[in-house]
Amino acid sequence: MTIRSTTGQSNAYKQFRGWVAQQKIVLDTWSSTPWKYYDYGPKDDDSIPLILIPGVAGTAEVYFKQMISLCPKGLRLLSVQPPDYSTYDGWCKGFDKFLSKFEFKKIHLFGSALGGYLAQVYAQYRPSTIQSLMLCNSFCDTTHYARNAPCVGMFPLMPEFMLKRLVLSNFSSTTSEPQIAESIDFMVEQLESLSGRDLSSRLTLNCTVVDLDPNRMTFDKRRILIIESLDDVSVPRKMREDLLKYYPDAKLAELKSGGNFSYLSRADEVNLHIQVHMRKWSVDSDSDPNDETRFTAVPKHLGKDEKVKREDTNRGKEEETYATKEETQRREEEVHTAEVEDRRQVEERGVEEYLRGEEEKQVEREEKVEREREEEKEETTLKVERRESRDKLSTSSIAPADVESVILTEAAPIATEPLGQKEEKRETKKGRKKTRSKIVLQTKAQESEADKIFGVSGQDNYLL
Repeated sequence: MTIRSTTGQSNAYKQFRGWVAQQKIVLDTWSSTPWKYYDYGPKDDDSIPLILIPGVAGTAEVYFKQMISLCPKGLRLLSVQPPDYSTYDGWCKGFDKFLSKFEFKKIHLFGSALGGYLAQVYAQYRPSTIQSLMLCNSFCDTTHYARNAPCVGMFPLMPEFMLKRLVLSNFSSTTSEPQIAESIDFMVEQLESLSGRDLSSRLTLNCTVVDLDPNRMTFDKRRILIIESLDDVSVPRKMREDLLKYYPDAKLAELKSGGNFSYLSRADEVNLHIQVHMRKWSVDSDSDPNDETRFTAVPKHLGKDEKVKREDTNRGKEEETYATKEETQRREEEVHTAEVEDRRQVEERGVEEYLRGEEEKQVEREEKVEREREEEKEETTLKVERRESRDKLSTSSIAPADVESVILTEAAPIATEPLGQKEEKRETKKGRKKTRSKIVLQTKAQESEADKIFGVSGQDNYLL
């Protein structure tokens, strides 16, 4: 698989691939598809591991940020990628076989989206194995998906590209945050590595309704942590609200943003919540759950001094963790305040520029009106001058035909012609008038003769 995303080319991902090797194990005789997983962290008998289950589009590599951050702090993590199970019963039995290979007595379970639902199903199937449960942008009922996918039985028959298109349709394409966009690009690359059988089995599980009963989960519901992003995610709001109602005693960790894959885009915050939750509940089942000062179990074989030393160390880790959390919150508040201030300044500058533009437009409109008024005034003055000139010439001895020419001559800004040229032009015009008069008299005489001969007028003759 070619890695092109920013996350896939990051130093953190390269460090993960250099630290942890992918392992495979075949558990089912009916299938040759193996379980793929990454196992990293201290492998002592006292530690309780955290099993990470991906969603529909995820692989075992999507939790690499959790592994390189939490494992050096003393936690053991296993990120798994199960084979193509199409039923919940088959998935639970296969997961049971996988855990039996490691002889785990207790486990922490973390799942996102469908992975969180599978974690709940297994917690109902084998509640005695669950130490705590962490659900990230998950749900507790698949009825919504089953109603919107009437062709569940057709998933195994669909081509691979169509199944990938169905999954990609739930990815957000309008985000503006770089970290969320990078997480989506990385998940798209992971989706490309999945086969058609993997996708069809996961979509079938996602659209299959199963009876999930919290009463059959016999462990303390306060051991459940719900991590939820408050921005746009593919899980509907009502389904996330139903999850909170389903586990009213669960602890809620809200992220202001993060999208569908907050364990990638907001890895530091998610890792902090996981670390605090695991250290709080990594105690024996018979211990007091209200004793929040105990982070990890103290082995029974240790002496009294060692126990006191371990408890002091745990208490110090708790104080350090909460101090780090407060520092993170303080930094987030500072960043949020700075963003609000920048937004306010941008809005103020925008209002000022708008008002300045409106003032310039108003000035331009006033100047245009003033120019039009001046032009209208000049045109009116010119008309008045022409009218006065016409009135003066009407009482003089100049012929009416020459009145207009004289008016135009006086109105036009040209040099005055010599007196001899004026008289010569006047004689020429008089000659033209006499010629026109003779032509008119001849035409009338011809019309009168035609009337006598044909008995009709010349005008009626033209109409014939």
